[in-house]
Order: sequence, then C-alpha cells, then structure tokens
Amino acid sequence: MDSKEKLIIQKLFRIAQNQQKIITKLAQQQVSVSPAQSLPQGQAPTTHEAQAIIQALPQNVKTAIASIEVHGSDVLVRFKPNQDSDAAFNVVQQVVTRLQQQNVLQQPRYYVKQV
Repeated sequence: MDSKEKLIIQKLFRIAQNQQKIITKLAQQQVSVSPAQSLPQGQAPTTHEAQAIIQALPQNVKTAIASIEVHGSDVLVRFKPNQDSDAAFNVVQQVVTRLQQQNVLQQPRYYVKQV
C-alpha cells in the first residue's frame, strides 16, 4: 500500500467516525423526544396546526365544527350540537391526511377523535 492509499483509508475512517457520532446524537434526540409524544394529554394544544386544518376544510364542514384542537398527534374535533355526522368527520380525517402528506402538519401520524 502506498502513501496515497493510506491517506484515503484514513480519510474514509474519519468520515465513518463522524457519521457514527451523528447517528448516535440523532438516536439520543429521538429517545428524549419519544416519551413526551406518547403522552398527548400533557401537551398544550398547538394552534398553528389547528388553524391549518380549519382553513383547509370546506365551508359546509366548517360551519358544523365548534372547535378543533391538536394535542401532540391527537386532533380533537368538537361538533356543534346536532351537526355531527359521519360524512363531516370523514372530511376532517381526509383533510388531516392531505395536510400531513403535504408536510403542513408536523407529526408523522395524526389520530382524529371526536370529543
């Protein structure tokens, strides 16, 4: 092995070490975030996500909704009295899925729940 090959191997080894450090840091961040995400009741509602959902809803569904709150990965939908329906609930689910696919919403998965 000549000196150029040794230099290349050393550089590749340093790159691999740096990548391993980055992977370790990312794994540590993932572990520290996961427990908080698994307990949505303790999280404050996020108004940005709720507003994005409300704005994306069709007008006929907006009028039936009393409130929408997002707590972690839970989307809590409250309909006005006598205005809840399976069709309206399904539209909310479809809008949430679409916004999620467009990366408007932050969580990787949302669960729409009627309250």
